[in-house]
Amino acid sequence: MNVEQIAQQIRQAPTLAASAAIIERFARSPATQRPKLKRPDAAQYMGISTSTLEKFACTGGGPQFIKLGKTVLYDPSDLDSWLEARKVSSTSEADARRAAGR
Repeated sequence: MNVEQIAQQIRQAPTLAASAAIIERFARSPATQRPKLKRPDAAQYMGISTSTLEKFACTGGGPQFIKLGKTVLYDPSDLDSWLEARKVSSTSEADARRAAGR
């Protein structure tokens, strides 16, 4: 289904809730999902080393990941959420978070 077909369905939806449901289905469809990243690609995406990401996977505190046999995959939206939660406004705020163990 292309964007024009989706737009037409939204315009023809009888209610705002129906339009929202169409948008939600489209957002969750495989065609709109970003591909999962292997650990080296995820580390590069985040700007950290692969070994740091491996350490997070062993000790906790890192982004969620998917384990398929020996393969570890990361969802880019999980990486974005993890990074967003670590935003700070100053170095003193970062130091305080680090001291508190967050």
